[in-house]
Amino acid sequence: LDEASTKFTSIESENTRLTEALESTSSKFEENKLQLEEIAEENERLEAELEGKGEMLRTVESEKISLEAKVVFLEKELDDTRTEKSATEAKLTELSSQLSSTTTHLENAKSEVHNLENKLRDNEQYLEQFQSIESRLVQEKHVLNQIRRDLHNKVLQLSGNIRVFVRVRPLVESERLLSLVQGASNTKRPAS
Repeated sequence: LDEASTKFTSIESENTRLTEALESTSSKFEENKLQLEEIAEENERLEAELEGKGEMLRTVESEKISLEAKVVFLEKELDDTRTEKSATEAKLTELSSQLSSTTTHLENAKSEVHNLENKLRDNEQYLEQFQSIESRLVQEKHVLNQIRRDLHNKVLQLSGNIRVFVRVRPLVESERLLSLVQGASNTKRPAS
């Protein structure tokens, strides 16, 4: 509700402002209309006077019209030239800005390329070290695999020579209790 009231007040003030502007414009319009009527009357008087001057005045008027046309044409050319100049200046400013931006971007790119080249050199050195370590480890792996195979073969050879002489089964509950009792009585005897 407060928002609607605020909007209403805002619209009312805008309406008042627009009404005042309309009244001001209307009064200016009336003034201009009066001036236009005065100019029209003056123009009629001057036309009557012009007709009275005769042939000489017509020649001057003809020259005047010709010169006005030339002035209009020249003013149009001047405006076109100014417009072209403004467009050219704007384009020059834009191109200067782009050149500056491109130069900055190029410098940043060169710096980044330099950094990447340094990183690439570091990575190549690291890769060479890693490849050296890798080849050494591969050789060690082959040697260790050979040793493991030899030891495995020996274990297999030795385990083939072992025979089972006794097989033991788990104790039943009664046997386990009996062994505990016998173990306790053996520990209580005095040593002879």
